[in-house]
Amino acid sequence: MTIGWPDLAEAALAIRAGALWWQPTSTPRCPRAGLLPATIVGAALRTATGAEPKIAGKPAPTLLRDAVARGEFRAPLVIGDRLDTDIEGANAAQLPSLMVLTGVNNARMRSSPDRATAHLYRS
Repeated sequence: MTIGWPDLAEAALAIRAGALWWQPTSTPRCPRAGLLPATIVGAALRTATGAEPKIAGKPAPTLLRDAVARGEFRAPLVIGDRLDTDIEGANAAQLPSLMVLTGVNNARMRSSPDRATAHLYRS
């Protein structure tokens, strides 16, 4: 899928007219080079409209809270490799987390309270 200026203009006009705007994540990085993260498109739309999107995924806690509410879990644990989505999302949802060192983050980056994780797995 290619997104061009006409698409951005149409989206901006719709948002200005009151359209509900959802974005899948708030993370500014994309792990695969060459892919356009939704947040870059979101930044363009924010600039054009002055509006803020609702975040459907991590780090907003709604996705994780909904997942826990749909089952009967004795001890849910969020496992992730990104501090800015997985671990912050777990903390926002007040769930314990396990950080695996397979992603873009490392153990030294866990210093801020919103990125604190109770467990760390070194492979």
